[in-house]
Amino acid sequence: MKIKIICAVALVAVLIVLADHRALFGYREVAVSDYVRLVFEFVDADTRAPISNVHVACTKPMIRSACSESDGPKLGQTTVNLAVFRKVNETLLFEKTVGYSLGRGGIVFLTFVAPSYEQFKMHVADDDPLLSGAQAQRIKLLRSAD
Repeated sequence: MKIKIICAVALVAVLIVLADHRALFGYREVAVSDYVRLVFEFVDADTRAPISNVHVACTKPMIRSACSESDGPKLGQTTVNLAVFRKVNETLLFEKTVGYSLGRGGIVFLTFVAPSYEQFKMHVADDDPLLSGAQAQRIKLLRSAD
């Protein structure tokens, strides 16, 4: 008899955990301050040779410097650290990241500057796949006409 009660209690506990995992009891969405590390790999558009010493200028509406940069981890790569809000769905027992928000305005403009190359511009918006990508983003730069 004790075994049946223990099995019934264990089954109910497992069902409650599974229901909570699937958010059947509801969830709340919260924004958690975080950083995203973006790695950009720069290559010459003609020769495909890696380009070093590429600087990144990040701007947001009303903000001139919205990120920090560092060389590496490999030759021809630059790492950009970008402040974001990680959107998380929280249940009683679990939390699941569902995307990223860049704050007010929801967009960051990136300008890549390398000696002897034309500037390359791009923007990153809320929930851009680039924010959750783990691989280096390859960018082909064109030589300037100087």
